[in-house]
Amino acid sequence: MYRTGKHTKQTKALGRLMRKLAREGEALVARTMHEAGFRPLKAIRRKAHVRKALAAAKAKVVYLLLRRPPRSPHPEMRISDDAAGS
Repeated sequence: MYRTGKHTKQTKALGRLMRKLAREGEALVARTMHEAGFRPLKAIRRKAHVRKALAAAKAKVVYLLLRRPPRSPHPEMRISDDAAGS
């Protein structure tokens, strides 16, 4: 930083990187807390990028629940297509 208060291009780039890392970290914390069954902190919940991340996580869970066929817990108990035909 110069004495006049201006920033160099490298300083501005570093600031952008730090803000981006903070946004991604807050979104990760919110998603992790949501998946663990906790409510994310109120200060984090209010941020737009965190709301988008939580909405995307909830939509992904709903999509997986609706699209995935039920599976047997034991693979050897599943009926294969060739065994069912004979």
